[in-house]
Amino acid sequence: MKVGFRESFLKDVARVKDKRLLQRVRATIESVEKAGSLERLPGLKKLKGGDNFYRLRIGDFRAGWP
Repeated sequence: MKVGFRESFLKDVARVKDKRLLQRVRATIESVEKAGSLERLPGLKKLKGGDNFYRLRIGDFRAGWP
């Protein structure tokens, strides 16, 4: 799956000092890239108010997909 990042996400990640959290973010990004579809991602949650909006929690971060 193709993964893209917003500028705000990259800035937030650049400010993180916790190396374990950064490793979790990297591992999550890699698992998303390897997944064939969103349904294969563990912990994916469909958001209310939108037909095709999802979020994935990574520690204190929330990654979203339209």
